[in-house]
Amino acid sequence: MFEEATKLSQAHKVPNIEQSHLSHDYAAFADQRQMALSKSPELERLQQLRERRDIDPMSSTPSASAKRSAKSSARPDMTDQLQKEQLEDEAAIDALMLERSTYAKIALKNYARALALSDAHDDSTTRMCSLWLELDHDDAVNTAFATSLSRVPSFKFIFLSPQLAARLDKPKQLTPFNTALNSLVFRISVEHPYHILYQVITLAEGLPSSSKSKKHSDIGAEGRGGAAASILATISADATYGLALKSSKGMRVLASAATSWCLSRSKEEESIALGRNMNVPADCPLNRASDLGIPVATAPPPIDPLCKYDNIPTLLRYRSAYCVLGGIHRPKKMQVLDSTGKTYRELFKGEDELRQDAVMEQVFEMSNKLLQRDRQSKARALKFRTYVVIPLAKKTGIMEFVGDSKAIGDYLKPTHAM
Repeated sequence: MFEEATKLSQAHKVPNIEQSHLSHDYAAFADQRQMALSKSPELERLQQLRERRDIDPMSSTPSASAKRSAKSSARPDMTDQLQKEQLEDEAAIDALMLERSTYAKIALKNYARALALSDAHDDSTTRMCSLWLELDHDDAVNTAFATSLSRVPSFKFIFLSPQLAARLDKPKQLTPFNTALNSLVFRISVEHPYHILYQVITLAEGLPSSSKSKKHSDIGAEGRGGAAASILATISADATYGLALKSSKGMRVLASAATSWCLSRSKEEESIALGRNMNVPADCPLNRASDLGIPVATAPPPIDPLCKYDNIPTLLRYRSAYCVLGGIHRPKKMQVLDSTGKTYRELFKGEDELRQDAVMEQVFEMSNKLLQRDRQSKARALKFRTYVVIPLAKKTGIMEFVGDSKAIGDYLKPTHAM
């Protein structure tokens, strides 16, 4: 039914926006059906029987306990009956799972088609990716979805790039899911390098460097690191990836320098008053991070659907003074200039897991989109103030410094005294 309607709409040259609406409606319907099947009481009952049978092969049904007390002469017949019931149950489970898989294929393909045809349903990207990642083990679904996924413009996945990059893997035998996901992250890296390569670089930096360290490393991190390293190696080996090739070189230099700077601590920093300016030491690794041909890390350019990032402001140099702020991790605040002369303020944090901060910023950005849809909240210009967070290797990272702000503790103390 879905395929026939799609062919008819194409044959009659229905406008793309109408085809997009049609595909999205089909996807939503199929998605609801696959969710209903996955939560089916019958499927749950059959799976519970399977689990009990794995523990005790003779306990497939309530009557089985009575059968076990029957005469020994009846045991062959009882065994045959149990085997027959088991086969019927397994066939029922397979039928339900196949039906769910069929609806999942329809949902994913039509979500992707709706996204490829127009921007009217871009919000469904999150739901499509959630369903896709949930079915990473289903080779049939992933094989069927791969072509549709490749037709969706890569910029529509940038918002979810942290979650997608975290699922990168490089097993000995690639699955259809691994192939599709790795290809998608590679496509985003080539077409929108300023918006994802820091994540890929950080994952590649986490790859164990020796067999000894591999024994004590997270196997998942090893797989992610290997896949990320392969993406960077492919980009570096092909001059046709001009923007991505140039960007990856500069961003790797900055990421390495920033990680070292975040983790460095001098005696002067321990003794000087918080917030007081100090001179950047001559051996500061950020001194090497100038004229790299990349944007300021915390000021990426607006996403360009056409992938043409021309004439964008680039990082010029970091200023020669910095200060240490208060807090558990005592971040360093620095100023950086871009090629237009504009100044940005950044925080360099060490020994702090910034990935959680980055995820929270995603939540606030999504909340802002929801607020914009409501007429009253839009009229009142309600929104969260978000800022850029760049997690790096070794629990370090760069954060955009928000001016005219204060620590929540500094705000709460006087209000409690009132």
